[in-house]
Amino acid sequence: MKTTNSTQQKSDYGQDMPGIIITSAILSIVMLALSYWQLKTYLDNDSTQNLFIGTALTVLGVFLLATSLAGIWSSRRGKLILRDKVMSLVRFKGTETVLDLGCGKGLLLIEAAKRLPAGKAVGADLWDKTLEYSYTAQMALNNAVAEGVADRVEVVTADAQSMPFANEMFDTVMTSLMMHHVPDTQKAVSEMVRVLKPGGTLLIADVNGKRFLSIFKEMGLKNVEMHRATRLFFVPAIIVKGEKP
Repeated sequence: MKTTNSTQQKSDYGQDMPGIIITSAILSIVMLALSYWQLKTYLDNDSTQNLFIGTALTVLGVFLLATSLAGIWSSRRGKLILRDKVMSLVRFKGTETVLDLGCGKGLLLIEAAKRLPAGKAVGADLWDKTLEYSYTAQMALNNAVAEGVADRVEVVTADAQSMPFANEMFDTVMTSLMMHHVPDTQKAVSEMVRVLKPGGTLLIADVNGKRFLSIFKEMGLKNVEMHRATRLFFVPAIIVKGEKP
């Protein structure tokens, strides 16, 4: 899928898990309002039951509010920190061909394209609607136009477990916060290694990322490293990096 000539004033990488965030915020308001009523009743009547219920509702309301705020921070700031950490682990020459799997609205894809003045960045995704995301290929293309890299960005529909790319096609393969959606992790990593050029770099950023250390080594990658990035929705995000011999 090639880029279009449509224009967009500002890039937008989206709010992840909007349903969870909105629901948590609404429930938080409800819980805190009920807790106020219960605690006020306790002060008026000195009822232990009202005190217990009010305290429980307060704790639940604060937790739901924290969940909502954590979700907003994760999308607006946290995933940018993760993107920058991933980018810092790659030494770009500017002429490479890079693959971003599960590119969504193009957060990693477009940042990579900015570093490839004579190269190409390919973004692949299934564009399925999930609890966390609801993105389309056109959203990624629009962001590429807005960021001024549309001439070196391509977006395709592809499954990480069976990619339509030739062997040893990419200098770098990367993916961020996608692998926990993949049913067959082993097969997906095998596909990434297949399309990676000898000497190329594979980076996977995900929650519970430590599990990829052993998988990378099983796949024969060398110089395997683990890097801690940030916390997203309270969960540590880990980056695992390896090189194809």
